Amino acid sequence: MNKLIPALFMLATSALASDIETVRPEDVGLSAQRLGRLSRTFQAHVDEGQIAGALLLIGRRGQIAYCETFGYMDVEAKRPMPTDGIFRIASMTKAVTAVAVLQLMEQGHFMLDDPVSKHIPTFRDMTVAIEPNQVVPAERPVTIRDLLRHTSGLLYGGKAYHQAGLHSWDRSLAEFVETLGQLPLAFQPGARFRYSYATDVLGHLVEVVSGQALDKYFEQFIFEPLAMHDTGFVVPPEKVERLTNHYRYTDGRLICEEQAAASPFLQRSEALSGGGGWSYSYPGLVTTAHDWWRFMEMLRRHGQLDGRRVLSRPMVKLMCSDHLGDIPGAFEPGSGHGLGVGIVTDAAQHGQLAATGTIYWAGGPHNTYYFVDFQEQMCGLMFVQTAPFGHLDLMQRFLILSHQTIQE
Repeated sequence: MNKLIPALFMLATSALASDIETVRPEDVGLSAQRLGRLSRTFQAHVDEGQIAGALLLIGRRGQIAYCETFGYMDVEAKRPMPTDGIFRIASMTKAVTAVAVLQLMEQGHFMLDDPVSKHIPTFRDMTVAIEPNQVVPAERPVTIRDLLRHTSGLLYGGKAYHQAGLHSWDRSLAEFVETLGQLPLAFQPGARFRYSYATDVLGHLVEVVSGQALDKYFEQFIFEPLAMHDTGFVVPPEKVERLTNHYRYTDGRLICEEQAAASPFLQRSEALSGGGGWSYSYPGLVTTAHDWWRFMEMLRRHGQLDGRRVLSRPMVKLMCSDHLGDIPGAFEPGSGHGLGVGIVTDAAQHGQLAATGTIYWAGGPHNTYYFVDFQEQMCGLMFVQTAPFGHLDLMQRFLILSHQTIQE
């Protein structure tokens, strides 16, 4: 793993779909020698027992230059991590839901600043909690833009959410959203960024407007056009052998929290989470490196891939622009939020080598991560299935280690 040579790159990517050509790193302006730093870092984490395994992929100028696997998909059985492994991606699902919403916007079903209550009536006449037992009327409606950029006033938890049973997910998506809309908002819409169940509401919006279940819409209008044949909310029986186990690093050792053979992803949940899930009772998407590479490339190519257009060029530009501005609450310095994606708004403040305008997001608790750097014509993904979220600063390290390989 430590010595990167062209033959190794060909071997590492051999399990990817044959319609993706693999090239030497130097062919796209990357350094094979510097890629060795990336390999050594992740191999060391495996050797030290800090992660079960990983799959890393980097592409530039439309071609894959690096794809390596480390460690195991099943530590106990010593099954090596495969390049066609199937991974849980949790909140990375949000980008797919955002694309679906923006497709419907392009069809004229709504405007970005329309109140979501036009389509989901439970969000009419919202209130805002200002004291534990005091609420005031919302100053304006929650809009579709608010949901996409997480400025809606919704949360991902809290006492009221627990009392309403929103963490048990034993109901349909429509019932979940109905309950959510009856709770007071945590702040006035548009006042701040706060990560939340907003994208689950958007998933329901897709169902209401399109008249299709979320998985059926994704399949017809996103996955099929992009040939993402291993992506969905369910792992079918014939693919279970490719689903990785999920682990947690705690007290200096790895503990298997979910075996592939007993995964909730083996059957369709009653409600599908457009936000990627918050517990194992309502999962987000699963995917492969090949499939997510195609999704990233579609965005990098401004909405189309292999002659199939998923979004218009102007819509991708709108999606990948910062919609927070001076609204406070962004996760990192030098970052903002677009429509379903995080954005580097100031490369110097961000300090992780990605160019201004780079989009990215992660999936917890599994520590999956991707980025699309438009300026450098570069995409990268990191698939790890080891909790806790933010473990070893893997996402930030991956972003830096990927970009330090650029030599021209």
